[in-house]
Amino acid sequence: MERAVQEIHAPIETISVESERAREIYGCDLLLVRPDLHVVWRGNAAPDDAAQLAALATGHASDV
Repeated sequence: MERAVQEIHAPIETISVESERAREIYGCDLLLVRPDLHVVWRGNAAPDDAAQLAALATGHASDV
């Protein structure tokens, strides 16, 4: 995911939160959150198409 976002020259920061409570709230181990705190994606494994998700998250997707 990081590489896909970097390839479209968008900023990305990765953080690791070691909190069972956060896991309970979001129901997943992985989240992609925009700077406006909108959760764009969540899951327990890497997305199948990280490039498409990166385009969607950054407003570069032409169709969804």
